[in-house]
Amino acid sequence: MLLVPRSVRGTFILILTALTMLTIIPAFFFVKEEQNRERDVAMKAMDNALRLQSAYMARWFELNIMEDIQAVAKLRSVRTMDLEGMAEDFRAMASDRTDLSKLFYFDRNGAPLVDIDNGIISEGTYNVSDRDYFQEAKKGLSTVTDVLDAKDEQSTQIIGFSVPVIREGIFDGVVFGSVHLSHLMDMIQRQSFGESGSFRLFNCDGSPLEGGSEYKPCFYPDHIKDENGLFFTETTENGKSYMTRVVPLAYGGLYIGGTLDLDEVKAGSDRIIRTSMTALTVAIATMLLFFILLSRRITKSINKVQGQLSSASEGEYAPTTLPRMELPLEMEQIWKSVEQLKGKVRSSIDAIRELGIRDSLTGLHNRRYFEDEIAKAAREDHDPVTALICDVNGLKLVNDALGHEWGDRLITKAASVLKAISEPGDIVARVGGDEFAVLLPNDSGNRDIETRLKEEMASINSGDDIPLQMAWGVANGRASIRSIEEIIKEADGRMYARKETQRDQARDAILTFFLRMISTREGRKVGYMERCRSIMSEFVSTLGEMDETFKDRMIRLAGIHDIGLVGVNPDILRKTDPLTDEEKKEVRSHPEIGYRIAIAAPTLSDLADAIMHHHQRWDGTGYPLRKSAVSGKGIPLESRIMTLVDSYEAMTHKEAIEEIGRCRGSQFDPEWADRFVAFLEKKGPGIL
Repeated sequence: MLLVPRSVRGTFILILTALTMLTIIPAFFFVKEEQNRERDVAMKAMDNALRLQSAYMARWFELNIMEDIQAVAKLRSVRTMDLEGMAEDFRAMASDRTDLSKLFYFDRNGAPLVDIDNGIISEGTYNVSDRDYFQEAKKGLSTVTDVLDAKDEQSTQIIGFSVPVIREGIFDGVVFGSVHLSHLMDMIQRQSFGESGSFRLFNCDGSPLEGGSEYKPCFYPDHIKDENGLFFTETTENGKSYMTRVVPLAYGGLYIGGTLDLDEVKAGSDRIIRTSMTALTVAIATMLLFFILLSRRITKSINKVQGQLSSASEGEYAPTTLPRMELPLEMEQIWKSVEQLKGKVRSSIDAIRELGIRDSLTGLHNRRYFEDEIAKAAREDHDPVTALICDVNGLKLVNDALGHEWGDRLITKAASVLKAISEPGDIVARVGGDEFAVLLPNDSGNRDIETRLKEEMASINSGDDIPLQMAWGVANGRASIRSIEEIIKEADGRMYARKETQRDQARDAILTFFLRMISTREGRKVGYMERCRSIMSEFVSTLGEMDETFKDRMIRLAGIHDIGLVGVNPDILRKTDPLTDEEKKEVRSHPEIGYRIAIAAPTLSDLADAIMHHHQRWDGTGYPLRKSAVSGKGIPLESRIMTLVDSYEAMTHKEAIEEIGRCRGSQFDPEWADRFVAFLEKKGPGIL
């Protein structure tokens, strides 16, 4: 009996490791080494052949062509300027040579006098004095040109060979011979090396010169840094791959390249790869044999696990027991993991469902749940039904003054009151930002829900915490006679009617709490504002030109101008050490907080601008800071007077008179500073 590990993964790892060690890994390294060796051998052969061919081409330029042109320049007909003899000599040389395509004689001005085809040229139709080879000849130098376009109808590409004619030490003309580029290409392409090695000719931009066709550049000459040339590989349109090394020719501005077929280079390693693939095929067949033996054992267990997963994918998350049949170790672990996952999914679904119907702040049900319950109640018999609708008063004022954290405390207190008065079966929900609803099914009105609500609110407001002010409305009826929505609408209407009557009372209670908070945080401040109120009352009574409304507004402002301190961290207000920049910034925000409180409270809205600017200086350098700071008479008059009273209360009588006099025109309105100082001097230190 074949023994295999209990773990399927362990079995396959064992088999695959053995097969890999026996076939793939050794073959891979051997093939890699063989490919590198073959490549090195091919490269050396190609380099040697290219070096020899390049040297041969250089000798061909120098010995076969240039020496012949130089010999022409020494002919008697050339030295004696015998044009007819020169034409005869040129034709004789042309008849003996197949590689020389043209032969010219140009005078010292670059005009043609004799050519190989036309003999003596009576009148030149062109001039070569601007050509580089002519300029070099004037310096006494022989030159092999780069590829040129001949001055014929076909613009045949040629390579020129120029030799200067010097008579008695003076430049007197040029003998110029040319070779067709096609002749050079044929000579190169007839050469070969190895089984498939060949030579190619490239022009100055790296394009191959083959068959007269135009090709894209195979390389960039700038990339050739030294005599070793440049190596590259290329793939033709028919899928054949070649490796090529290119070196510059000594003459003509051309490049010669040696090319080898990569299939030839890789022939040996390809044979090894085929052998390795055969061995691998045998290994795979062996692996399949092991797999067949294992499959009978694991097929049933896989089907069991698949059934478990399928039921989970269809939303069935009930726990299932482990099958009695022995499962492979991995399958057993998968089964247990799936069961754990199903348990977590069940818990998550329950939690998500609960979150979807709960308000995260209060823990009460939300509006969605409440509306679903209304629809459900409409289909069932819960008559009679009582609806209680509640709304928290002053929530915006608290949020603006103290921040949403305090507003959340009010919401939480309201939720705790409604939880306290509810009973099992009641539906309590937060249906809006500051609105709550309670639905009491099967309630005949005997529970007296309003009395219980008042008692709970009185109890929760008995401490020093922020007072909870709520408006509510109650309605009772039979859903079988009129809809639950109509009962809720009736309760909602009563709530809004009560809210209108309680609006001022709720606002005053919250403002009183703000003042009490300031007193608790910094005991000096409430007494301080009362003293400011007393000073202001004395001062405005001397202002005969002001009406009683203005005077009353100033007295109210003095008693509440620093109410914005309620929104400042109490630890900062109690701090005796110097404040940090951030702490100063928070303290200086209290006029803006006071402004928001005054705007939210209609009875204080006429004081909002005065509260905002009561710490602004006459020169505009006070606070709050603005992009366009107010200054001078742009500051409300109430604020300018308030800052005088505010400063006086913080100092002794004598200090205040000196400070106000010193800062008139910078911190204080100079006109009202003078009037206030006059008032202080008249009243004396006993004003407080």
